[in-house]
Amino acid sequence: MRFDAIVLLRNQSLFWLILKNCARVNMTSLASWGGEEDEEVEVGEADLGNALTFATLDMLLALGSIEPPGDEIELYDNLRLDPYEWMEYSDRCAYALFQDNVWMANAKRTRHVVELLFRQGRARKPGRRVTADQLVYGHCCLRFSDGELCFLKIPPENVEKAEKLLGRIFDAIDDAQDEGGRIEVYVPPPRSASFRRDAWWSCHYVKIKKNKTLKASDAYRHYRNDIDDIILQAIRSRVIRGKSMSLRVAELCAGDGSLAEKFLQTFGGDTTTEESVRVESYIMIERNSILSKESIRKAQCITESPGCATTEINSLTIDVCTVDGLETIAEMDPKVNLWIAAGSVLCGQVGSEEMAQPVLAAMSSSLDQNGYALITGFTQSFLTPSLLASVGLRVMHASIPSSETNGLDSGFGRFHVFVLKRLGDDDKTATQNGIDECSDFLRRVMMTGAAATIT
Repeated sequence: MRFDAIVLLRNQSLFWLILKNCARVNMTSLASWGGEEDEEVEVGEADLGNALTFATLDMLLALGSIEPPGDEIELYDNLRLDPYEWMEYSDRCAYALFQDNVWMANAKRTRHVVELLFRQGRARKPGRRVTADQLVYGHCCLRFSDGELCFLKIPPENVEKAEKLLGRIFDAIDDAQDEGGRIEVYVPPPRSASFRRDAWWSCHYVKIKKNKTLKASDAYRHYRNDIDDIILQAIRSRVIRGKSMSLRVAELCAGDGSLAEKFLQTFGGDTTTEESVRVESYIMIERNSILSKESIRKAQCITESPGCATTEINSLTIDVCTVDGLETIAEMDPKVNLWIAAGSVLCGQVGSEEMAQPVLAAMSSSLDQNGYALITGFTQSFLTPSLLASVGLRVMHASIPSSETNGLDSGFGRFHVFVLKRLGDDDKTATQNGIDECSDFLRRVMMTGAAATIT
């Protein structure tokens, strides 16, 4: 198959030229691959809609080669997110579930892209171990509304271009999706994100003396200026969703209480607020005693102010990565219905890969039935699809465009904001077996490789 695919820039910024300058696009990629006639399409101001839909497939496919039918097991295995390789070799993965007719696959608008799975990593061969000296390829698969699959292999020199293109595609179509679609990005914490001891957080991250902030790092300011508002908006749109509800909140690694303060200012007022939300309790968990003391002061200042509804405030100074800490959060009584973990031990610099599973399992255990957990952070998290499935948490939302975050980027032009929902016991068993009915086919491939084809 020959690709002469070039799509002109949208407003000179959304897309870039892939091969060389020209004024026409030869739509031979998916049009002929899907059994339709080849078309010559002029892409100009009148065709901007197409440039955001079927033409972008040509841009992606032009970066690599379509894998011919053959050993599907090897193709599926190269799409699987292997937790060891993910951390050891810094694999980068993206999964996207699209709503109907959001990303059209041809000019006639007769079919659309349903799922996309992309893994940036070393090629796997049966019976061989992946080694550090291997080249890094892009392994991609598209599933269409007619059930057909397209496997694409992208050579090392085009891998970075592919990630940038996917980021722009995700950004372009993000506004067209509601709760039916999502974009999940799994990039491990960078090795430069070294572990920080407790003293560092109350001295270099933020320094507080006599209830005043004397010094704040760039990361701290990013939380206060950007991430806090992202979290509140995600809770409003993905958890509360305009409903009347009571919240029992627990925050992991709550720091100096700045997020709790803003949360209570937003949702902890009189019960006649727009969302009709009542915050019954807010528990802040922090291992740094200096920050823990400040957190309770900030939260109580809000709850004791005039016009604020009664909220039970607690601060626990404990390291959740110890046996006592894990037991404390796993056995919370009453259970909470919203966990918040922003820059917690689930992320690089604060925690470790080894402790991510037991901490997340304890959090899930203390969640009420159908409760939610929101996980994000300035540094990448240790979350993977298999880890989330193992503790009975379903991904409801996973990321937002980096263009909305003042430069924060987790990869593929996205910033990770996971909104997770606790599953019932029956659902947990199905999820652990990789058969979560809410997860479509390519997501199961990301978790289990070729095993996803066995039903």
